[in-house]
Amino acid sequence: MTRVDSMDSALGPACISRRHAIASMPNPLAVLLAIAVFSFGCAGGADRRGTESPPAARDRTPAESPNPAPGPVQGPADGPCVEIRGTLVRVETAVNDADRAKGLGYRDSLPEDRGMLFIYPGPRMMFFWMKGMRFPIDIVWIRNGVVVDIHHGVEPEPSAAGDASLKRYYPKETADSVLETNAGFCRRHGIVPGDAVSFRPGG
Repeated sequence: MTRVDSMDSALGPACISRRHAIASMPNPLAVLLAIAVFSFGCAGGADRRGTESPPAARDRTPAESPNPAPGPVQGPADGPCVEIRGTLVRVETAVNDADRAKGLGYRDSLPEDRGMLFIYPGPRMMFFWMKGMRFPIDIVWIRNGVVVDIHHGVEPEPSAAGDASLKRYYPKETADSVLETNAGFCRRHGIVPGDAVSFRPGG
């Protein structure tokens, strides 16, 4: 979506414009991404907005996915990819505050087979908003390689809207990664919470 904002535990002025939270465990996607970058030379530049927020009270491991990851499928030929339910999406990766803060904002569209993957060091409760966004998106919240929540068809908000008036989108559970795609992607491909998610280096 657009950017992710977060609040600290004091819920006061320390509120920042992206997600800031305390990591509780290593993120498998982050580890895979590092391996991909150094071993396969696949760099996924990001353009996203991000700030972390305080860790959620319920930081549990999601139940084993009822829809295990399928076998090899055809997908984008180059660049890092995320696979969910047999569909490959080539992704830009947002792994630092500057990239997460910008996200997909201030661009007019996104190719159908593309997305942006926001990666955090560990599970946390965070929120995203649509500041600077110009097209609708699906927001897929992921933890430990499993979809934990989805926001479908999140619409842009008026460009003149102040930060205080922007709607915040929170996952039902903590997440360590977030995938943003064009609106309608998840329903077209039957993606639901509990689905397994895997990262694939580009080739």
